[in-house]
Amino acid sequence: MAANQNHGEIWEDLVVQKITGLPKKEYDKTKPNGYTSKWDIEKPHDLMSIKTTGGDGVGMGDIERFYDSLDPATQKDPWTLSVAVYEQIDDIYKEFQKVYEFNIDPTQHQAMFTNIPKHEIEKFAEYVRTIPEGKQAQMANRKLWKQKRSALFEQYGKKLANIDAKIDSGTQRRTQSAIKISEVVAAEIPHTIYNETYKGITLPLRIESPKRKRNKS
Repeated sequence: MAANQNHGEIWEDLVVQKITGLPKKEYDKTKPNGYTSKWDIEKPHDLMSIKTTGGDGVGMGDIERFYDSLDPATQKDPWTLSVAVYEQIDDIYKEFQKVYEFNIDPTQHQAMFTNIPKHEIEKFAEYVRTIPEGKQAQMANRKLWKQKRSALFEQYGKKLANIDAKIDSGTQRRTQSAIKISEVVAAEIPHTIYNETYKGITLPLRIESPKRKRNKS
């Protein structure tokens, strides 16, 4: 399968088409907030967030949005976290080998974030957003943001959800969250593993997707 998209976009497009009958770009037009919507799949289908990973870690995007998706005060409905696991076969191809579907609901908030209150998450994210642009500020905060994170975990504890600041030498100033598949499985979050087919997609699925070249900053 050739591609002019990245592997995550290719996989998401396939899953969206299988569930909704529409390509992702067309389906996004039907959602209230378009491609910026909270969910990759919206009602009347089951709510779903679609992710891919080449290892154990799964990036969950903006931490405030992820926190809200597990907060009983802001999220009433259960939802599905769909994670496709791939392997880089060679310099050109990736192969999606299995899919984990986790059944998520607001009762799992403490399992993810312990007792960290929302205002502490917002405070940390605001600190990261307001770090000045440029290399000097990046270096000045390289250890500081980790110290602030450690202080939160020491005060409230840490469970499944991690806190990751994305601070480069330019303008990137974001706070994201991440989880590990092995830890979520060990925590007995309800899940199903698909090894042969997923939503009508035959596994393993090989796509053209060259190794990622990382920029140093």
